[in-house]
Amino acid sequence: MIVPKGVEINGKNTWEQFRLILSSYNISPPEVKQNFISVPGRSGDLDFSEALTGYPMYGNRKITLVLGGKMSPMNWFTLRTSVLNAWHNRKVQVIFEEDPGFYWEGRATVQDDFNRGYCVATFSVVIHAQPYKLEIRDGGSASPWLWDPFSFVDGVIREYHQIRVNGEYQLNIIGLYKPVIPIFKVSDADNLKVEFYGNMYTLQNGTNKFYEIVTQPGDNILKFSGSGTVTVEYRGGTL
Repeated sequence: MIVPKGVEINGKNTWEQFRLILSSYNISPPEVKQNFISVPGRSGDLDFSEALTGYPMYGNRKITLVLGGKMSPMNWFTLRTSVLNAWHNRKVQVIFEEDPGFYWEGRATVQDDFNRGYCVATFSVVIHAQPYKLEIRDGGSASPWLWDPFSFVDGVIREYHQIRVNGEYQLNIIGLYKPVIPIFKVSDADNLKVEFYGNMYTLQNGTNKFYEIVTQPGDNILKFSGSGTVTVEYRGGTL
């Protein structure tokens, strides 16, 4: 049996929940944050867009979902009420079937474009979304690895939970495009330290976060020394 294609919103497929299929969708590029300063007597503007962070910054982006379904005309008002209660002006997570390893997060608005025929109707939902789509699974999660949403083309296996350090241990976080400050959850620390790009940081029992440790795309080598147990919370994101 062919299952109609829906989209997952807040953990529920639109077809299974409301018998709505995803007719079409559009994900716009994120808004760019640029800072140009014009200096008298100088050709061209000075570009300070990355001066504070060292990498590009973005605003939100718009995701438009066009949903449709076929049912008795008597049921459309009930369905529309249910959809408004579930999504309108609510924070949502969206997962597309074509990209199951990532989710989008933002605030949804059900549009006033309800187009009803005798048995078929369509309407759209616009999501004011964060610029990056995020990996479904945090690398520090204790939950089992899920292979169904994993992409064998560009997916990264992340197992950073309860790493035991006894002497020296090297961890390579394959960073995606989004800069991320990882969080270190530590127990049984004894002179436990982590080195990142030549800088050394002391890890204490509990939660540790160092704003100088920011992952970049590609290899990010964390060199641990001493002894203790470390969980590294990292969730990659990309445009």
